[in-house]
Amino acid sequence: MITRPVSENWDHLQRWEQVNDNNEDIDMAELDNLDDENSNGGDPAEDELSDALENENDMAEPSNQTQGRCKLSQEIITRIINECIAHYTEEWEPNKGLLKEEKVVYDTVKMWADAEAKSRRQQLIAHHTAEVEHYTDVLDSLCREITSHPSVTTSTIRRKCKNLEVTINNLELAKWLLSIYELPPDSDSDDDGCNADGGQRQTRNLEPQSTPVTQVLQYATEIADSGSPPGTSPGDAEEALPVGHERCPAANEKTLSYHKTTSDTRIAVTIETHTPSTSALPLQHDSSFESPLNHGDDPEHASITTVRRWKWSDLVKNQDRKRVVMKAIHELRAGDREDLRSRLNLVGRAKLGREVKAYIDMLHRKESRIHGVLARDLLKIGMISNLFVSWWLCDNSFLKPPSRQQVEELKQYLEESLSDFGIFFDLVSTVMKTTFSNEALQHPERPSQAEIIEISDDDEVSGSQQACAIVFD
Repeated sequence: MITRPVSENWDHLQRWEQVNDNNEDIDMAELDNLDDENSNGGDPAEDELSDALENENDMAEPSNQTQGRCKLSQEIITRIINECIAHYTEEWEPNKGLLKEEKVVYDTVKMWADAEAKSRRQQLIAHHTAEVEHYTDVLDSLCREITSHPSVTTSTIRRKCKNLEVTINNLELAKWLLSIYELPPDSDSDDDGCNADGGQRQTRNLEPQSTPVTQVLQYATEIADSGSPPGTSPGDAEEALPVGHERCPAANEKTLSYHKTTSDTRIAVTIETHTPSTSALPLQHDSSFESPLNHGDDPEHASITTVRRWKWSDLVKNQDRKRVVMKAIHELRAGDREDLRSRLNLVGRAKLGREVKAYIDMLHRKESRIHGVLARDLLKIGMISNLFVSWWLCDNSFLKPPSRQQVEELKQYLEESLSDFGIFFDLVSTVMKTTFSNEALQHPERPSQAEIIEISDDDEVSGSQQACAIVFD
């Protein structure tokens, strides 16, 4: 037991003894005043030290509560996203991600010449420009989704960025095809400033739109051109390009919006891509002597990646109506595709059939409006009508409008019956719930359930099964 030293002063307790002896009531107010006087008479240095310790404890308590929950800043997240985009862009090449038997042999000279000879070059430019805009919007949306859910670790952000790879591959392919068809037919430009390997180099300054972070962030990632493929020379490359074509990068500079994150952040990604020299690409045989690729039956459950691989030439030669419609839907803009989904659900089969019939009558009369239909609704009706005409003629009516005779035949048939439109309606309704469902559009790189089969592994003693994703096109 610890006892108090006898030498210490106990006088401060005497007032309690006096009160108890006299049986008087204790005045608490006087005691409070007495305590205040005693505290005021203390050492100021001790008071300051006590206050400092109290403040330190108060500040340490909330910091301990928030410790371990700090998320990455927008600056770090933005830098990681840019690094991943630059990495996937640098690794991209034609046929990236395709199986060996699915790879397409690109003869860029013949592609350009055929498009020019058939007067389809401007249509292809418009088509690939729309694709660039679409995949840019998809990339913007994916980046916004990543930045809107900050994470604690960089590995989590990088894992989320893996979803960007397929979109970036599609975007780079669209840009590459666009750069081929955009080459002008006549050009007097000399070869000064062009690459020694004859390839085309394009410098694109990709800046996003503004975002909600207060400070402006800017990261520049420059991807150097890897040089010419082995076995090529300047002379070979010049002979491979169409005569008079523009090859200098200055004439082909583009400024495109790449991705947006939050509202005040600006992320500039300067990417210098290398378009392979056309002489380095193997020549493609004349497609007129090749048999079209047959994709099999039941395409209604194909994935978006599978639809992207389908070629219009194969679908038209095979008269594959189902895939023609799905390919046309895939090439619609995102907003048009959602308008299609909305009208299928809200308008219904009977009224849509009457609207398509009225639109075909309008084309037959060579007019530009339907009586009693608003202009904004006419655009939606025209989109669905073009899909139906594509299905009916088994061709892409968005790029190849029907002839006068074809419109006449279709008009006469629709006046007799709308049964074929019912078949078309059921097909489109199905694929909008499967291939082009909202979930599938958010993850276009995933195979559909119909493309995943389970293969049993006989080597496993436990008899477990392995899930193997096999894509049927």
